[in-house]
Amino acid sequence: DFILISKTYGLLLIEVKGGDVHYNPHNPENQQWGYSPGATTTLKSSDPVKQCVKNWSTVLDFIRKQIPTFSQLYASGYAIALPDSNFKGELPIGLTEQMLFTHEKCQPDTIRDAIFTLFKSLKQKKEKETKVVHQLTDLDIQNIFTALTPVYQLIPIRYKIGYRDWE
Repeated sequence: DFILISKTYGLLLIEVKGGDVHYNPHNPENQQWGYSPGATTTLKSSDPVKQCVKNWSTVLDFIRKQIPTFSQLYASGYAIALPDSNFKGELPIGLTEQMLFTHEKCQPDTIRDAIFTLFKSLKQKKEKETKVVHQLTDLDIQNIFTALTPVYQLIPIRYKIGYRDWE
């Protein structure tokens, strides 16, 4: 649903799921996720983590057509935002606490910190793997837009928090 690009921290894809979302790892695999848009809960076979990972992988494939070394040079990752849920309990495989933006983290006064914390974590992880993480240049960002624009409806928004230096 959102692709955030930071010169300093890299790329972050955020998948948003509305309604009250539940996860029960003890249900059969195709019924672990429940969505409550209203008074009733509907068990779904769609797994938002798998959907997010697939979308992230697809985005990276398109970017690598323009920047073949993107995955080696830059940090990237994904998150799931559940703005209507206070997700509790065991996290599904492939998701950490930092990668899950619950109702509490999606508030106007907390979302920036949640995004910044995850961005920072992704960069640190990449630094451990490669020892050096490059910052995106204006040309890199233009190449990302060139790669993704034919497929996705991108709306470029420049946002800067001065003391944290990310866009």
